[in-house]
Amino acid sequence: MPFHREMMEHPDFIDNFSVHTRWIESDFQAKNSHFPRSIPAENEPLVRTFIEIDGRRHQLALPATITFSLGRYTHGY
Repeated sequence: MPFHREMMEHPDFIDNFSVHTRWIESDFQAKNSHFPRSIPAENEPLVRTFIEIDGRRHQLALPATITFSLGRYTHGY
């Protein structure tokens, strides 16, 4: 969890708490882009659905393994 540790030890959190809702994207992320991103498997099955954000329709694709896990919790298994 190096990302979380570095974020919590950042002076903006410790010294004067100047963190805002877009802090990670605008201030922190620009300075600390050395954290590796996960690469999805090439043949991993996806479940596609649509969500609405601010009145606009957006397509959302999630790994099938995640949606299967969520279904187990909603159905009490």
